[in-house]
Amino acid sequence: MMKYSNKKIKLGCKGSIKLVPETPEDSWHVYNLLCNGDFIRAVSFRKVKSQSKNKISGVRKKIRVKIKIEQTEFDPKSYKVRVRGKNQTENPYIPLGSYHTIEILLNRQFEVSKKEWDKLHLNRFLLK
Repeated sequence: MMKYSNKKIKLGCKGSIKLVPETPEDSWHVYNLLCNGDFIRAVSFRKVKSQSKNKISGVRKKIRVKIKIEQTEFDPKSYKVRVRGKNQTENPYIPLGSYHTIEILLNRQFEVSKKEWDKLHLNRFLLK
C-alpha cells in the first residue's frame, strides 16, 4: 500500500495529502490520481545557467515547487510520472507562471491538492 501522511481530505471537499509511491503499481495509481487543475508540490530540479569569465555553464539546483497540473504522462519502463504545469510559488529559479515539469519517482514524497476529492480518487490509495 502506498504511504500517505498529513491527510487533510474528505469526500466531496477540497484538501491535500502527502504521498510516497513505493512500488511500480503505486506509480500507476499516482498517474490515475492526478488531474488537470490539481496542484502538486514536490522537490524538483532546475538547470540554472551561470556565467563566469566568458564561460556559460548549467548547474542543477534542487528546488521545492508547486505547479498547477496541465499535463500528466506515465512511462511504464521507468515507472516515472511526469507532471507539467505552471509554477504557483515564488522561487528564485523559476518565475511565477512559468512552465516546469516535475518527475514523481519511487520513494520520493510529494503533495497533491484537489478542489474536490471523489470516491474514485480516495480509493486509489486507501483501498488498493
